[in-house]
Amino acid sequence: MNEIFSNDYCPYAEAEKLLAGARSANKNFGDYDIILLLIAATGISLPEALGLEWDDVDFENRSILIRSSPARKVKICQSVVAELKGMLTGEWVCELLFHEPDGSRLNPVRFAKDLREIRELAGVSDSIGINTLRFLHGLRLLDLNVHPDLICERLGQETYKYVIDQYYRIKDQETAVEVMGEAGGYLVS
Repeated sequence: MNEIFSNDYCPYAEAEKLLAGARSANKNFGDYDIILLLIAATGISLPEALGLEWDDVDFENRSILIRSSPARKVKICQSVVAELKGMLTGEWVCELLFHEPDGSRLNPVRFAKDLREIRELAGVSDSIGINTLRFLHGLRLLDLNVHPDLICERLGQETYKYVIDQYYRIKDQETAVEVMGEAGGYLVS
């Protein structure tokens, strides 16, 4: 299993299926699998990922520079470093990490259309997409007791209210299901 997700409940499993589906569809969709992996592993947005240049990648310190406002450095795991280094084996390297064949910026509208096809090929719900990968990254970090300020920084969010609210909404649902299961699945007064 990928080092990014390790929980067994549905959103994580669905996200893993999406990443695996993108990997198997790589020949049809270029580096989409690496884009999705990068977003899942860092919580950065699609525009931030598509705007990355090779000068923004610091392999030695395992980080990427996100040039949004405000600019921030985001640490990356070893598996992402390996995938990015693997992209450098081609004959021609463009300034942008992710680009069209002519070197221009990858079209986010086409990416969204292709992502629908990847989801279909992977047998994944339409509800699993870029924002889900970002959100699950934040949730996973909360599960690991990472401070919410650091999570906000990684996600490029000013406030962690949304992430915390969603985390507890999901955790409350899981707790409710467990309690109901222990009570025989019936409402008791």
